[in-house]
Amino acid sequence: MLKRRLFLFHAFLISGLSGLLSAQSTPDEPEILGPATGKGGATVAATTLQARAFALPGMVGSVVAIAVADDGTVYLTQTYRRNNGEPDIRKNPSWLEASLASRSVEDKRAIITSRMKDWKKMAAFEEKIIRLRDLDGDGKADERVVHFSGLNNEVDGLAAGLAWSGGSLFLTCTPGFYRLEDADHAGDRVEAHPLAYGFGIHIGYGGHDMHGALQGPDGRLYWSQGDRGAMVTDDRGVTHANPCQGAVFRIEPDGSGFEIFAHGLRNPQEIAFDEFGNLFTVDNDGDFGDQERWVFIPQGSDSGWRMPYQFRSSKPWGSKSAYNPWMADGLYLPAQAGQPAYLTPPLLNYSAGPIGFVKNPGTALDERYRDFFFLAHSNKRLTAFRAEPLGAGFRMLDEHEVLRGPFITGIEFGPDGALYGADWGDNKWEPHEKGGVLVVDNPSPSVQQNPLRLETKRLLGQGTAGLDPVALVEWLNHADQRVRLAGQFALVKAGPEGEKALRKRAADTEASLLARVHAIWGLGQLARQSTEVSSALAPLLTDAVAEIRAQAARVLGDSRGGAGIADAVALLLSDPEPRVRLQAGLALNRLGGARHLAPVLALLQENAGTDRYLRHAGIMALTAAGKESKEILSDLAGHASIEVRLAAVVALRRLGYGDELVPFLHDTSSEVAAEAARAIHDDESLPGGLEALAESLSAVTARSPEALVRRAVSANRLLGTRPAALRLADFIASGTATPAVRAEALETLATWSVPFALDRVQGWYRGLPAASSSDAHLALDHCIGAGLGSPDEVVRAAATLAVKSLAYTQALPRLEKSVFDDTAPAEQRISALGALRALNSSQLGKAVRACLQAGDSALRTAALTILAQTEPTSAELPGALDRALAAASLDERQVAWSLLARRQDPSAREHIARAMDRLEGGELPAGERLDVYLAAHGSEDPTLVARAKAWEAAAQGRDPILGFFALALEGGNSSKGRQIAEGHLAAQCTGCHRLDPPLPGASPGTGPDLAGVGSRRDRSYLLRAVVNPSADIDEAYRLTQFALKSGETVFGTVAAETSETVTIRLPGAPGANVTREVPTTEILSRQSQNVSIMPPMSALLTPLEIRDLVAFLASQKEAP
Repeated sequence: MLKRRLFLFHAFLISGLSGLLSAQSTPDEPEILGPATGKGGATVAATTLQARAFALPGMVGSVVAIAVADDGTVYLTQTYRRNNGEPDIRKNPSWLEASLASRSVEDKRAIITSRMKDWKKMAAFEEKIIRLRDLDGDGKADERVVHFSGLNNEVDGLAAGLAWSGGSLFLTCTPGFYRLEDADHAGDRVEAHPLAYGFGIHIGYGGHDMHGALQGPDGRLYWSQGDRGAMVTDDRGVTHANPCQGAVFRIEPDGSGFEIFAHGLRNPQEIAFDEFGNLFTVDNDGDFGDQERWVFIPQGSDSGWRMPYQFRSSKPWGSKSAYNPWMADGLYLPAQAGQPAYLTPPLLNYSAGPIGFVKNPGTALDERYRDFFFLAHSNKRLTAFRAEPLGAGFRMLDEHEVLRGPFITGIEFGPDGALYGADWGDNKWEPHEKGGVLVVDNPSPSVQQNPLRLETKRLLGQGTAGLDPVALVEWLNHADQRVRLAGQFALVKAGPEGEKALRKRAADTEASLLARVHAIWGLGQLARQSTEVSSALAPLLTDAVAEIRAQAARVLGDSRGGAGIADAVALLLSDPEPRVRLQAGLALNRLGGARHLAPVLALLQENAGTDRYLRHAGIMALTAAGKESKEILSDLAGHASIEVRLAAVVALRRLGYGDELVPFLHDTSSEVAAEAARAIHDDESLPGGLEALAESLSAVTARSPEALVRRAVSANRLLGTRPAALRLADFIASGTATPAVRAEALETLATWSVPFALDRVQGWYRGLPAASSSDAHLALDHCIGAGLGSPDEVVRAAATLAVKSLAYTQALPRLEKSVFDDTAPAEQRISALGALRALNSSQLGKAVRACLQAGDSALRTAALTILAQTEPTSAELPGALDRALAAASLDERQVAWSLLARRQDPSAREHIARAMDRLEGGELPAGERLDVYLAAHGSEDPTLVARAKAWEAAAQGRDPILGFFALALEGGNSSKGRQIAEGHLAAQCTGCHRLDPPLPGASPGTGPDLAGVGSRRDRSYLLRAVVNPSADIDEAYRLTQFALKSGETVFGTVAAETSETVTIRLPGAPGANVTREVPTTEILSRQSQNVSIMPPMSALLTPLEIRDLVAFLASQKEAP
């Protein structure tokens, strides 16, 4: 029997740098995770919830999303295309420019089929939907059916979102949003019919798919998508463009009325509505040291993320420019001074890899959790929290950990009141057959027999068929939102009598608040088709209850209401309740116009930017006025209020009016001017304002915001004209701006004579041809002296880069003078020497020999490298190498070994052979050992290769864990190591670990923080943890499973142990110290496992990279 099969309850905790535990329970008994304690402002009592198995391993595999039908049937998406289908840009970095240029599914298809040799093999991997049923009522699935299989062409992604609504299943799988239809009503021929198509137009990070499908309180279907963009043509032939961004979309169940509800998200997984229809998600971080974000999503909001930001860094991965608006403008932070006005900021930095997300519908679990959201994290935690209104937004309360251990990807409440979770299991991000389904619940009999829970299950199971409006309207009073929504949707379909019942309940001041809200939502559904229904809703705008006023405004914003209704909604912009003002502003985006300008401006002025959601409401309403007359917005350039001017800029940006933004560039407020620069330059840019933005560079001062200056510099490159080049030259020569932006101007000039694909501010695809090199040379004529002669190294380096990139030979006399100047800084001479080589200077040989005699080791090393590359047969080279090998500088000696390794002459082989003697004898300095070993191993001399292999075998015998990697213990470059930790494509350290101290109140990362790790661990430990993460698991992280004779299973770490008792520290919230003392006589078995989820870096990094990474980790010291 399936119910008697062994259940594996997967659990892990990161250990060392990362660790994994796979725990197994005894047969026949459901796996139970012990209680955890919470965190938050006040102490939270231990959770009442426990977990057990619903589907045993083998019944399902790599499950992602879950939906539970009203009859308790469980549906799961099971992916086979993760790593087998949708390509990941991290594995194909050369595709980046083409990916960012893509603007349709067909563009993406062309990239794949032209660049991927074996793309046809992707057709072998189909996505599946698994249907599970508990036929005998024992709480475990005993029927498994493959409900659907397909979606396997070259542009199909992962089946990652699933919703059950109105008797139908809806599926998200890029590039489509599908309704699954049972052709023969027997489950034998289920087909996927696209309701919308055109998602995932870029090749980006794996897992940035479409998720979170659910039906909203307005009857529409909503879902989320990661930042791989969309270009969707709706049922009316209208194209909706959303390139390079994540978003939330919505559509009517029949496929009409597609909308981009909100945008600017990075990778939201699931989304959730609360009981009043407020929409939330928890969005993933960008791996820059930023953090995930709990986000409130009002309609039209822009959360700030753009896909190119992922590649904006000085890291080896992107290396387009160190400037990144995501970090520079603090777009990932909750509301802060100085953030752009277009941004709707997150509520809180929270979570570590959010995945599943759901709100308790009202009767699920037990009384304590009636009003809680639940979030599954990728570090195998399940947390819960409440949301409390704060202004027009919210704050988090009572956050605490509910469960630790299972790798839950999707969560959903069943009609029985339990929380069901799709369990990925102890597996990496690749397809497998070892998943499961969990049920999280309070097992107390009194909870299980709670009348409300039983009634909810009965009502959802029986459905609304055959019920008249008199009976249905009573469903609106139910404690469970699912029942209320079922009643609401049925009344909407019940014709005139249903509408009558909704009108009566909405107006009934004696009815419960939620019953009235659902009645309003039902009328809102009808009002989208009927002006008459809109008129019936209008009196509710003056209701005594604030929530009723807010909900009436909300649904009327979607209605076909006339001018009178718009005027009534506009009056609510001065309502005493912020939430009402928010909904009024959002509604006026569709209903409003120029005649509502005065109350909109009053809202903005009174708010003065303090509540960012009210600012957003004002901008949405102001945008409607601008649609009617753009002069209304441009005239606001002279308004006395900075907040009004900021809102006008954002409204003009939303409407695409570039010319009208020009006056705002010259605003007396630098905040307004910077906002105008962003509006003109960013994303697709607004051509009408680009020339003015470029010209504004002439007025830049030392106090000008960096956001404005960088965009003005970039605008000149986008124009690519001679006046633009000369403006850059004047700016460089003026010396009024910071060294960083002057260097940026020089580096921008350096791009002048080559095609310009990605801009240097956002990384947005531009696809511009090369500009005139003669124009660039003319510009350098005006500014190269100021550049090469700058006291700032960053400016001098940029000037040298421009000289090399543009082959600007006119600079040779200056560069030659600089190289031969013994008093010049070494960095300046190194840059100049490199430029002489790039320009084929006749003085290069003389300059190299002069630098070989310099006192600075870095300069000598640069000269030696150039000599070896340009004059490999020079008679002076062997002597120079000998001197470098004897130098005091370790860097100089290491470079010499790398140069010798490339030479195959007898002298080089003799050097390496002598060094191998010293290595074998233990006499070689530690910092050179790896270099000598690699030189021998890479030699064409078979004797040297044999010696290297023999040394490697001996090293493996001495230390089976490290082997020859022991050579990487010393000699690394910590600066290079930090670059690897921050940006190596394969290693992806920052995906799990924080390199810097976390923000106050931040959630724990998937892996331990690395800030200060060099103070806590020695180099030997760090090297083992990098090369073989499972070799050293800190006892503080070693998770052990204890099977007790009572049938209970307890997970935790051993805090103390005697012959009589074991004290187990339970895996509670971070910082918690919750223990349980268990008599040894009660322990049936205990099991620990030392397998890390972190891959060995020896498989991903070169030995030299590992050495640098260890040096960086060792340098991470805690502040005294």
